[in-house]
Amino acid sequence: SWFSERRLFEEGTIEDKIADLSERGVVYEEDGALWLRTTEFGDEEDRVLVRSSGAKTYLMTDLAYIDDKLARGFDHCIYVWGPDHAAQVPSVKAGMAASGVDPDVTEFVIHQVVRLTEGGEIVKMSKRAGNIVTLRQLIEDVGADVTRFCMLSRSVDAHLDFDLELARKESDENPVYY
Repeated sequence: SWFSERRLFEEGTIEDKIADLSERGVVYEEDGALWLRTTEFGDEEDRVLVRSSGAKTYLMTDLAYIDDKLARGFDHCIYVWGPDHAAQVPSVKAGMAASGVDPDVTEFVIHQVVRLTEGGEIVKMSKRAGNIVTLRQLIEDVGADVTRFCMLSRSVDAHLDFDLELARKESDENPVYY
């Protein structure tokens, strides 16, 4: 099921998490920001939860979301993150420990980048420019079986150049048909 981060704010989960961490004595204020003592739980430095502007950090919402998932009856959480988020894993695990949650209830799969190529050129994509290819569009273009085969032919920790021209071919050149 799809989950909107907004729900964490609307339902008070964020504020509940801040109150819980305060009661545990693992947060402190400095320079107008709210910090979590993650160094006490194995992280390399303490982390900001609420910036001096009042904006919540990703760590804050990640910890609230984990609480929400556990409250909904899940006992194991799997997160699939891109390589640009791998450095946050120790902070989230330290934040969980600071919250009294066993960090081993979460598993982090760091998925490397999948680049689409066409005609020997990389298909340029940009979320900001609104120029992206969704998985749904890829499946509509080359088919579900071809997409599955190409995606599963590599480990998640290896980069994948997905050749659209090759994937569209219905011949022995295409590894799916070979």
